[in-house]
Amino acid sequence: MYAGRALKAGEPIWTEAPFVAMQHEDNKEFVDCCDNCFVPLIDSKACWARVVGSAEVEGEAAPADEAAASEADFEAAIAFLQKEGGKSPEESYFSVFKLAQHQVQCACGVVYCSDTCRQIAYAQHHAVLCPHSEERENAMGQFLNHTLVTNEIFQLAAKVVAKILLLFVATQDMAKARQPVDMFCKLPWWEVITSEDDLEEGETLEDYRDKFRSLLTQTYDYFIAGLKENLKHLEAQGELNGLTADTVLATCDEVLNVDFFSRVVGMFEMNNISMEIDHPFHALGEALSEASPEEKKDMPPVLSRVKAALEKFAEQHKHQLCDCGEDHEDEHEHDEEDCYALDEDFVGVEGTALFSGICTMNHSCDPNCTVLYTKDGAAHVFAVQDIPVRGRVAVNMLLKSEGADLLLDL
Repeated sequence: MYAGRALKAGEPIWTEAPFVAMQHEDNKEFVDCCDNCFVPLIDSKACWARVVGSAEVEGEAAPADEAAASEADFEAAIAFLQKEGGKSPEESYFSVFKLAQHQVQCACGVVYCSDTCRQIAYAQHHAVLCPHSEERENAMGQFLNHTLVTNEIFQLAAKVVAKILLLFVATQDMAKARQPVDMFCKLPWWEVITSEDDLEEGETLEDYRDKFRSLLTQTYDYFIAGLKENLKHLEAQGELNGLTADTVLATCDEVLNVDFFSRVVGMFEMNNISMEIDHPFHALGEALSEASPEEKKDMPPVLSRVKAALEKFAEQHKHQLCDCGEDHEDEHEHDEEDCYALDEDFVGVEGTALFSGICTMNHSCDPNCTVLYTKDGAAHVFAVQDIPVRGRVAVNMLLKSEGADLLLDL
């Protein structure tokens, strides 16, 4: 991938929504998010209560000339920031603090930030992946439960196949339906993740790979059983655009087999990147703390009080989580962001995503671009060095995203 024009360091290049993405299962314990756009869905009032409650537990009263921030201050600060960016309240980053109030939920328990996101997800993949109840008693539920004890990346592969099938149902054009996937190099999963170094004494590489072939075959059997059941359900509901479930299965047989499924899983092993979206309170605290001296001087009192409360909370938890003692200072180097992220009240959304453009970028140990997330799962590509026209555009071999310092500008 090459630059079509000269780019300056710090310049945004493009923004891209993921082709498919998912929140890590273990991350769901700490934060809810929309299952379509992956924006965090937080209880802002409960989070703010933890911030001010932590200060009260510490027993430190605010200085006489510094009033403690209240819930009303927090609400006023968010309202101020929504207006200050020059965008509508809905377009502003700070709308994220209120999205949970309007979330909608599928019968299977999956949550969305809006009915629009629910409808998009249903049309793209959820129609054939929904287990129809939180108990997950149907065949697709058994597949999902199987992935929880084996490998959650199988869920991403299922999303890819589901997107191909539903796009085919909508267009009845298989070449168009599978084109976003065909652009990637795809090796079978067992070839991507195995090497001679993994072998036990007396074991051949083929013997070792057979273990993964067996697991993937079992996984695919669970998936195809759920897929067939859900396609029959969609046919009964008249949601297959005039096609029957059997017609869809027969016409899409080139993507409904163990070999294709294994290559999609292998594709993820080779091309996925991490999706890391800041918890809104973490992002807000960083954004306010990183304001320039001039901005801090002109900051409204209500914003200053919220900023002080968030900084105090972060400092308290930094000491609790990262105080390793002077004797171990060199062994345990944590910056404030790392310590902040460790606190369960401020864990952001973490997951895996596949981007049609970003995942085909060049890789380099000296990258000239980085990938940042702000409000949701859309990834923003920025230049971090000046790039000449026709210069190679490259990202780090291991992408780690951040970007709270850009919130007030985006």
